[in-house]
Amino acid sequence: WAWTFQDANITTSSIRNPQVSFNSLGDHLVTLTVTDANGVSSSDTLVVTSINSNTNATLNQNFEVQFLPQGWFQESTGNLAWTYNDEAGGFGQSTKSMEVNNFVINQPDLYTDMIAPINMANATPTNAILSFDVAYALYAPNYADALQVLVSTDCGVNVTTVYNKVGANLATAPSTQSPFIPTATQWRTETINLSSYIGNSNVYIKFRNINGFGQALYVDNINFGGQQLSTNEFSLNTPILYPNPLTSRGFINVKSNDTGDIKFNLFSMDGKLIDTVFTKFNKPIPIYNYNLSQGTYLYKIISNDKILTGKLLITEER
Repeated sequence: WAWTFQDANITTSSIRNPQVSFNSLGDHLVTLTVTDANGVSSSDTLVVTSINSNTNATLNQNFEVQFLPQGWFQESTGNLAWTYNDEAGGFGQSTKSMEVNNFVINQPDLYTDMIAPINMANATPTNAILSFDVAYALYAPNYADALQVLVSTDCGVNVTTVYNKVGANLATAPSTQSPFIPTATQWRTETINLSSYIGNSNVYIKFRNINGFGQALYVDNINFGGQQLSTNEFSLNTPILYPNPLTSRGFINVKSNDTGDIKFNLFSMDGKLIDTVFTKFNKPIPIYNYNLSQGTYLYKIISNDKILTGKLLITEER
C-alpha cells in the first residue's frame, strides 16, 4: 500500500489504513497504489473534502448570498445534485432557492443530500426547531419524488430520518406534466422538533431528494435556532428581527444601529394582514396582543431607506 496525501500531516504512508489530518479546508487529492506479491500494481485517486468542524449554532439560509452556503456540502449517488435556482423563492418573498430538477433526471431511487452542519451543544427546547419552505408538484403517481430530512451526530455514519414525504404527500401544488415552477401560493412551511439532539456539538442536517423522474423540488428559508445576538454583534447595518422563533407570550425587537421610525406589518401565511404597528428600531413589540397560534407568519418592516421581509416562527400556543 503506497499512499500519497496532499497538504496533510503526513505526505506518504505504506500501511493499509493510515490516519491522516489535513492542514487546510477544501479539496485534497489522495492516491493509493497497491502492489501484489507478483509486482502487479494498480492505482486510484480520490478527492477528500475537509470542512470546518466549528459549526454555527443557528441556520438562517435563504440562498440570497451564495450557493453553496458557506460550510455546507453535498453527497450524491448518480448525477443528481441540489442546484441554485433564481426563478422562485419561498412564498414569492424572493426569486432564489435550492432545487433538484427531477423533471429532467431519470435516475429513480438515487438521491442527493444537501448537508448543513450545526452545533446543538447549547440548544434549548425552545429554539431546537428546524423550519423550511418546500414547493413540489406531482408529475404522476408512478413518477413520485421524495424529500427526506435526516440527522446524524457522527459525521453521517449513522442517520435518523426525521421527515419523509413522497409524491402526493409532498406536493404543494396540483399535479402537472409541464415543468413545475411554483407561484407564491404554492409553498408550504414545515417544522421539525430536534430537541432530542440537544447537547451534540457536531450535528449534520441532511436534505435528501430521492429521484422518481417526476418534478422539480424546491427548498427555501431554512431556519434553525432563530437569530442569536451577542453584545458585540449589535452594530447592525442590516436590521434583523430578534428573537425568532419565539413564544406567543413574548416580545420581538427589530435590532439595528439605526434609531429611526419603522412600520411593522404582520401577516398570516395566506397573506392576510394581522396588524400594523408604527414604532422605532430597537423598541419591543408585544406579540401576546395577537393571540397567535403555533405556526409560521410573514412580516414586512419598512423604514426610511430599508424594506425587510421574512417569516416569524411561533413555537408555543398562548
